[in-house]
Amino acid sequence: MSKKWLEIPENRVRHDLYMRDYNKEYEKRPEVIARRALQYPKKKEALNLKYRTNEEFRKLCISRALRSKRDKQVKLAGRPRPNICEICSRTPKASRPFIMFDHCHKTGKFRGWICDSCNKALGHVEDSPEILQKMIIYLEKANVI
Repeated sequence: MSKKWLEIPENRVRHDLYMRDYNKEYEKRPEVIARRALQYPKKKEALNLKYRTNEEFRKLCISRALRSKRDKQVKLAGRPRPNICEICSRTPKASRPFIMFDHCHKTGKFRGWICDSCNKALGHVEDSPEILQKMIIYLEKANVI
């Protein structure tokens, strides 16, 4: 095949289609598969390992991301995460297992380390001191406190 023949656009397209089909069939030949396995054993093992343990790989990526997030939060807070909530002074249990990084949603400033229950309570009252005061008055009227 000459270069002049390939310079004609129709011939070039015909040649590319032929080569694509030929390469697909060539890669399916048993001797080619065996040769590739011998040539790239480490690559093959790495691919098999990755696909066999895809769930473990995903968990590893998630744990790295969470660790990175926790490290950033501790750095922003300027102090390590304590083992008790700064609002209710309770330690985490199975019912409320986390001490969370609390921040102002308007400014993004760190406010403190609080448990999941206190964090949800603040979220329900939309971080409003007025609503919290009204809740205190309501509880006092009902003699609950």
